[in-house]
Amino acid sequence: MKILLADDERMVRLGLADMINELYPQQCQYYEAADGRSALGIARKEKPDVAFIDIRMPQVDGLVCLERIHQISPQTICIILSGFGEFKYAQTALKHGALDYLLKPASPAELSNVLTKARQIIHERWTRGNEQFHAYVSVFLNQKQEKSETALLPAGKKDIFELYIITAVGRQIL
Repeated sequence: MKILLADDERMVRLGLADMINELYPQQCQYYEAADGRSALGIARKEKPDVAFIDIRMPQVDGLVCLERIHQISPQTICIILSGFGEFKYAQTALKHGALDYLLKPASPAELSNVLTKARQIIHERWTRGNEQFHAYVSVFLNQKQEKSETALLPAGKKDIFELYIITAVGRQIL
């Protein structure tokens, strides 16, 4: 799992990485950002699975960062990590799509709970995508399907999909 740790405090980033590593040894790749602008650059390039975002960071604050990450990497699951327990911050964060709002210092139990939720979301997305892929393959491979059934394929993706199927399982089709 790719995890973005965006916090202006280096020790917070290192502490989070250590706690997550204890929960999921050798399962995560970490990207660190000391400010919001760096976090956005990493999100754009790496498309992390999960992002822990501090509320108050230099250059771009956490709430703006959260909103922009959802624009540039919509699949990234964002979790706000803050030293501020103000309801207004939490409300805004959740409104902008944060999975959760954790107060610093987060405990290992809190991290475990939120990462369990995030992993479940990732698994559900993967399962849905896998089911869609199998449905597309079934439609493509069944030559006796009516034309209306091929409408299940995403608009503009049929040619790319056919090329992929032919490349991936072409020998079996022929």
